[in-house]
Amino acid sequence: MKRLLFFALILVVVPVQVFGFTATARVDRNRISEGESLTLRVIVQGGEAVVDTSVVADFKVVPRGTSTSVRIINGEYSKNITHQYVLLPKTRGRLTIPPLPVTLDGELAHTKAINVEVGKRAAADDRAGDVFARATLSPRILVPGQQAIYTFRLYSAVQISNARLQQPRFSGFSAKEAGKRESYGKVINGRSYEVTRISYVLMAEKEGDVEIEPAVVTCDIPVVDSRDPMGDPFFGNRFFSMGRHETRRYATEPFKVTVNPMPVYHGAGRFSGLVGRFSLGAGLDRDTVASGESVTLTLTVSGTGNIMDAQAPEVRVSDSFKVYDDVPEEKITLTPDGFQGDKIFKRALVPVAPGNFVLEPVELCYFSTDTGAYETVSTPSLKLSVKPSGKNGGVPQIAVTDGGKVGVGKQAVEFTGDDILALKEGTHVLVPHRAIPLPLFLTILVVLSGLLLVPRAVMVFGKKEASASALMGKRSKDCLKKAESKNISQEDFFRNLYTALVSRVLARGSVSGETLTAREVSDILSKAGHGEEKIREATAMLNDIESARYGGASFDSTMKNDLLKRAKRVVKTLGIALVCLGLFSAMPTQGRTDDSGTLFLEGVNLYKAGQFQDAAVKFERVAENGIKNGELYYNIANAYLKAGEVGPAILWYERAVRLIPLDPDLTYNLDYAKGLVADEIPEKTMDISGLLFFWEKYLPSWLVQYGALLLWFGFVLHTGVRMARKKPIFTPAGVVLFVASLIIMATAFFDYYQQSSDSHAVILANEASVRSGFSDDATELFVLHAGTKVRVERREGGFLRIAFSKDKVGWIRATAAGII
Repeated sequence: MKRLLFFALILVVVPVQVFGFTATARVDRNRISEGESLTLRVIVQGGEAVVDTSVVADFKVVPRGTSTSVRIINGEYSKNITHQYVLLPKTRGRLTIPPLPVTLDGELAHTKAINVEVGKRAAADDRAGDVFARATLSPRILVPGQQAIYTFRLYSAVQISNARLQQPRFSGFSAKEAGKRESYGKVINGRSYEVTRISYVLMAEKEGDVEIEPAVVTCDIPVVDSRDPMGDPFFGNRFFSMGRHETRRYATEPFKVTVNPMPVYHGAGRFSGLVGRFSLGAGLDRDTVASGESVTLTLTVSGTGNIMDAQAPEVRVSDSFKVYDDVPEEKITLTPDGFQGDKIFKRALVPVAPGNFVLEPVELCYFSTDTGAYETVSTPSLKLSVKPSGKNGGVPQIAVTDGGKVGVGKQAVEFTGDDILALKEGTHVLVPHRAIPLPLFLTILVVLSGLLLVPRAVMVFGKKEASASALMGKRSKDCLKKAESKNISQEDFFRNLYTALVSRVLARGSVSGETLTAREVSDILSKAGHGEEKIREATAMLNDIESARYGGASFDSTMKNDLLKRAKRVVKTLGIALVCLGLFSAMPTQGRTDDSGTLFLEGVNLYKAGQFQDAAVKFERVAENGIKNGELYYNIANAYLKAGEVGPAILWYERAVRLIPLDPDLTYNLDYAKGLVADEIPEKTMDISGLLFFWEKYLPSWLVQYGALLLWFGFVLHTGVRMARKKPIFTPAGVVLFVASLIIMATAFFDYYQQSSDSHAVILANEASVRSGFSDDATELFVLHAGTKVRVERREGGFLRIAFSKDKVGWIRATAAGII
């Protein structure tokens, strides 16, 4: 009985799908005037169907979406889907909306035909209605990049309410509303209208014939009842009709637009990509300057069109000048006439030799929308007199303004050396941050998981015998620490100091022992790759210790401090080489001699001597030896930045970010270097993976990998102990370990995915032409400058397909960029 009641309830409550469907067409009115529109609704009962409006010949059909309604009345279920269209008559007279085919799941139904009377406008003027809408578009023949002005106007002679505008979709154009919406009065045939004007700036994006659909405005207007409710026509006027409104729709005419391809450019100079009307101005802030001081060259691109896409015009100067670019300044406004304004480029010119110079005219080639042809404008030549400098020997200096931008003011430009933070010089710079390859990471995970089934497997991990190098290094460190004690006796001091030095030398040779002669010290250090100066310093230190110990000289605090200071310096120097030896002993050497410690010290000395380019080369050779260390990469970037190479500097800074993302010195210097890049950085967008793993960029890859394995090992160990004791595994501690392991492990796999699929690069060349194809003959689309970061999408031969922003994609030579 209960089951019968249950099924009866289901039949009453649950909607039943009605087999078959119906389609009905309705219009909001059957009589309209020329220029007005009507609304057609096709109501489909029974499911989601396809309505074919291609059979409508007398009207322009503009789709306006669908709506759904569901009703359950007395247990009967019905679902209606309404398709709405705006119809614009193509002519006057008796027009017909033919039966419309409607298809649902292979079934076909037709609506009934509907007749509509389209009357003529008032004879006095075709705009004599109470409300009407008009639109204009100029021009209607364009080229890609050219702007057009679309203006919509709504005329109302009566009070309207609830006005709603459905603007065209502007397919094939980028559209932006220009300026504020305006309202003003206008008299047409003696009748006053309130006019609302809205302007849009359209920028053609593709070639071909494009149609801009009508704009449709819906509003409520007061209804004037011509009937006499009380036998007196007085009561039929507007005053007594207040409160009664009717919803009307008014549409503009559609526009057909032709976007022609750009003519082939055969000019000698570079096409700027600008389309419109433009001019170019140039000027120096002074015409006389001393050698080594800066003079500012200002180039101003002015005009109407796509001025925001303007790039810095090419300036040809002699080798007697150093050139430093500033960040462009934009003074662009969006007006009802389109984009117009100025884009200002400033460059600091620093002469390195005296003389009288003439700066060649600067040219700008653009496509003129007035003439329909390419035109070139140029600046006059500029004269500059450079006098001998009375200071600094005429050596140019680089000025840095607040915020890290290259300054181009009148003052001399100075590179003080305090602009970026210093090198990192400790031995830890040569300790590689070893990431775990994905196959090894997966293997370790499998092995750790296998420990759950084979608890005794951990017994195979015995303690490895420490190497002679490590033992001697530890003994050297311990003895040196003992020698530093304040209350140590004379004999103990000399014995520990001697043992510390000898042990450090033995560690360098990867052998054990207790004593060494000066000859043996020289042989070991020579084989280890040390120079003659270091060898002499070590043997002299050994002789001085033995002379003081056995020579009977008076022992006082001065002697002790002097010997201790010298011994610490020698031990520290040999310790850097020891670190390098220990690091590379665990890696395949392929028969090479590791000189990383020596190269690193040479690089530091060159950097301190101001030879930054040579220092960068030395540091890079250390990196080529297989040392993957974020602080080493940071040093390479510092050297390049000091040498004025912004591109390589940002490349190595970005590589360092992947290893030490939270290093404050790195963050500061990278931000400073980015301030010297000429290209504006596009706004970043974050996808769903970036939201889920937002913390990934704050952790180095190697830390995430080791953290995932450590947490998983902790969970495996916890599980083994709980299983051995026959107790539940998912205690609070077990849950925390398990969840943390999954989160960090997911982050590690996401990082592996990022490394394999996401490739970025940094532009190294001062200027890199981005072309439409992987050929030097392809069309130049735009130009990127040194230090700009791009995404690499594809590699083809000697070219890279890169994406700078969503709308700036093209090909560059592979040699013009460095893969991060």
